[in-house]
Amino acid sequence: MKPGELSYLVYHGRNRHIDPATLNTYDIIITTPSIITQEWNSKHDPLHAIEFYRIVLDEAHDIRTEKTRRSMAICALIAERRWAVTGTPLQNDLSDIATLFKFLKYKPLDTKQGFHNHILADKSGMDNLRSALKAVCLRRTKAAIEANLPSRSEQIRFLDFSGDERNLYNAHKQSLLRSRTHNAEGSTEYLRCLSRLRMICDHGQDLLTVDLPSGPAMTCFVCNQQFPSSTAFEGLGCPHRSICSGCIELLPTLDYKVVECEECSVSEIATQEAIPASTVEIPSFPCYQGPSSKVAALLRAIRQEFSINYQSPKQ
Repeated sequence: MKPGELSYLVYHGRNRHIDPATLNTYDIIITTPSIITQEWNSKHDPLHAIEFYRIVLDEAHDIRTEKTRRSMAICALIAERRWAVTGTPLQNDLSDIATLFKFLKYKPLDTKQGFHNHILADKSGMDNLRSALKAVCLRRTKAAIEANLPSRSEQIRFLDFSGDERNLYNAHKQSLLRSRTHNAEGSTEYLRCLSRLRMICDHGQDLLTVDLPSGPAMTCFVCNQQFPSSTAFEGLGCPHRSICSGCIELLPTLDYKVVECEECSVSEIATQEAIPASTVEIPSFPCYQGPSSKVAALLRAIRQEFSINYQSPKQ
C-alpha cells in the first residue's frame, strides 16, 4: 500500500460535528471511549448511526463492567467485525470475559444468560470457556516474546542519597512519624507518606505532588466538554485554559495553531507538555535541582553500555 492511499479522521475536539455520511467517506476513524460514551443516545451521535467494517478496541478491559455507560455505549456500535485488544482480559472474575464476548458478539456467550448457562452453570463450563477462547483469542505468549529478546543481564548496585535527597527523605520520614499520632486520617496519611518515601528513593522530588480538592466541573479548552477538575491538565500558555485527559492523549495528532486566552491575552502554541492542574509541588519540604541519584546512575549505566556495544569502526 502506498502512502496517502488511506484516508483517516481523528474524531475528537471541538470541531467534530460531522454527519454520518461524511464519516463514511473515511477509511479509518480514530476516537476515544470517552467521546463514544458522551455522544451515545444524544442528539449528535454519528458513530452509532453508521456501520463499520471493523472496530479495533484498545484497552478492551476498560469495558469489563457490563452495566457502566461506557461499556454499553461501546457494545452498541455497529460493525461487521470486532477486535478487542487487551493485556488483562481477566482481572476480577469470569464476568470480565463475559463483557468481551458481548462486545465481540460471540454467540451464544454474548448475553448474560448465555454465558451463565454455558460457562457458569455448566459442569464442563471451564472446558467450554477454553474452547471458546481458543477459537477467538490470539495470544502473544511469554515464550514467543522471549525468543526475540536478548539474554537477560541483571546488575545490583547500592547507592547513597545525596545531601539534598537525604534532607528531603528525612523531612518526609518525620511527617510519617507525626501522622501515626493522628486519629482522624492517620492510616490514610501513613500510607501516603510511605508512598512518598518510595518515590524519593526512585525519583527524588520529581514525582512528589499533593492532590487538591476535586472542586466543580471544568470545561476542556479543546473539546468543550465538562470534566472533573481533579483530572484537569494545564500547560496551554496560561492558568485559565484546562484540557481533559482524553484530549491530552490526542493533542500531538491534532492541528492546533496559535491561540489566545480571552482572560489574559497570552498567545501560546498548545503543546503536549502539560502538567496536572490538580497537583502542585509540595512547598513545605526541601527542594533541589537535578535528577535523583538512582536515575543518574541508571543514565550512566545506559551510556556506558551504549558506548561499549555501539562504538564506531574508527574507535
